[in-house]
Amino acid sequence: MGMQQSSAPIETISVVNGDHTGTTVIKNQKTIMKKLLILGCSLLAAAALTASATDARENYEKACAKCHGKEGKGDTKMGQKLGIRDYTDAKVQAGFTDDAAFKAVKEGVKDKDGKTVMKAAEGLSDDDMKALVSLVRGFKK
Repeated sequence: MGMQQSSAPIETISVVNGDHTGTTVIKNQKTIMKKLLILGCSLLAAAALTASATDARENYEKACAKCHGKEGKGDTKMGQKLGIRDYTDAKVQAGFTDDAAFKAVKEGVKDKDGKTVMKAAEGLSDDDMKALVSLVRGFKK
């Protein structure tokens, strides 16, 4: 029954117990646990960001792509009819703020005559809408 060797750092500490002096080998368990905790948290955060990006893409495809196009170019029949701007164009992106884009997603957009040209997103949380704005920002080339 051999013992496996660990590559973890080991501390040697002299211990005095009454009349007996001995040497105890202590694995630096706190350091190992901290590293495992940090690694676990990092993996969870990465998974959450990936899920968020996936959710944003799915939400975009369900609610926005019909008019704005799969890549945000506004090159669909409906997008061309409505004069949708090309969100891959840096000049177009510079023409609006994240707050304005969020408001458009949340409240919808009306033309100067008060006619709705973009419906408000339904069933999405504020975080979902912020993720959509971030996704649209990523279309810029």
